[in-house]
Formats: sequence, structure tokens, C-alpha cells
Amino acid sequence: MTFLPLALLALIQGITEFIPVSSQAHLILLPEFFGWDAHDRVLDAAVHFGTLGAVCVYFWKDLVNLFAGFFRMMFSRTMNDHGKMALFLVIATLPSVFFGFLIQKYTGNALRGIAIIGWMSLIFGLILYLIDRFCKNDSSLKEMSFGKAFLVGCAQVFAFLPGASRSGTTISALRFFGFTRIESIRFSFLMSIPVVLGAVTLTVLESIGTENDLLSVPFLSAIVISFLAGLCTISFMMHWLKHHSFAPFMIYRILLGIGIIFWVSY
Repeated sequence: MTFLPLALLALIQGITEFIPVSSQAHLILLPEFFGWDAHDRVLDAAVHFGTLGAVCVYFWKDLVNLFAGFFRMMFSRTMNDHGKMALFLVIATLPSVFFGFLIQKYTGNALRGIAIIGWMSLIFGLILYLIDRFCKNDSSLKEMSFGKAFLVGCAQVFAFLPGASRSGTTISALRFFGFTRIESIRFSFLMSIPVVLGAVTLTVLESIGTENDLLSVPFLSAIVISFLAGLCTISFMMHWLKHHSFAPFMIYRILLGIGIIFWVSY
């Protein structure tokens, strides 16, 4: 793949990873639309590593507090707010670890069809729009419970369907439980760290000994581009949701889904 398609894919990943429109769907659709060669999993890992870095940089204070609170809780055997939040994130990750392994093992690329992307974009776009529009919007993460964290983690499993959107499914679950938009997106972004880290690590280990050069200029460029785009998008979303809703992104998803369905049908 030449530099221009690679750079565009990295840019799209950096943007769509942090708005609820499914980055996975866009990484599949772009090569299909422009007639590019399909990119491999190593490029996927590179652009996801960039967005992983963006989350860690933007929320570095949260991460420091989470780790400190968790270890303080482990050594003192007394619960604290940050330690409890770290446990919530661990619990929310477990369903994806279990079901993700099964889905990858038994379905492979069977779920990456264009029609599936269209329907998932439409269905989950409508779900988030309705939940965001009609559910209450006044709970903070201090009201999170282990049960809610697990159910949000179960919602994240749907993200293995291209078009569903990892952030979209988790935000839908969090908004359903009444958490504010800012709190929902914050928890959703923090949830992405262990899941993406695990997926990237697995891909890197599988690529060792292959012809893919992870330290080549194209892959390093993809990491940098997705990192910068991701950092800007996180900042934008955190400011946007203080005064606005998810409506524009849901309208885009619904129109995209309808367009894809017509595209594959006719």
C-alpha cells in the first residue's frame, strides 16, 4: 500500500475511533470504495496503537490515579474511589476477552461483510439516538456498580460486529443507565485501553518472524498520524458533549447505513 492510502486510513482511524461511528467499518469501507488493496492486520495494529497512545496521553492523570488507587487498595485492603473504578474497568473488559477469543476463533472474517456494516451502522445508530434522547442524564461515575460495569462490558462485545462501534455500544449502555454524556464517553474511552492493548499485542506477537517490518517508515507514520488525529478528536468530543448531544453522529450513521444497504442491494 502506498503512503497516501496508508495516511488516509490512519487519519480516518484517529477520527472515527473516538466518535461513535465505528472505526472498524470505515477501515473496511475505504479500501472497498477506492479500490485499494485490502490492508493487513499489522496496519490495523499500527493505527490502533496510535489511538491507544492518544487515549493514554489525554487521560494520563486518570490512569495515574487508577493505578495508584488500585495498588493502594491491594496493599491496604481498603476500598477507595480510584481503586474501585479500576476494578470496574477490569470487570467491563472481561466479556470482550472471553467472547472476543471465541468470535475470532470461529468466525474469522465472516462478519466483515459490507451488508453487515450497513445494517449494524443503522441499527446501533438508532439505538444510541433513542437512548441518548430519552434516558436521564444526571448520574456520575460514582454511581457505577459492579453489575452495571459488567453489563457495559457485555455491550462492548457487539463491537466485534463491524459497524456497531465499540464506543457507540458502550456509550449506549452507559447512557441507558443514566450516566451523563461526559461521564459515559470518559468511561468508554478508558475501557478501550485494555481491549485495544490486548488486540495490538496479540497482532504484534503474531507478526514476529513475518515479512512485516513494524519499525518501517510507513507503519511509524501511520502510528503518528492516528495518534495526532485521535488526540484532537478526543479533545473535540470532550468539549462538544458539554453542550451538545450525539445527534449529528447518529444521523451520519443512519444515513451511512441506509446508503450501504442500497449500495449492496442494487
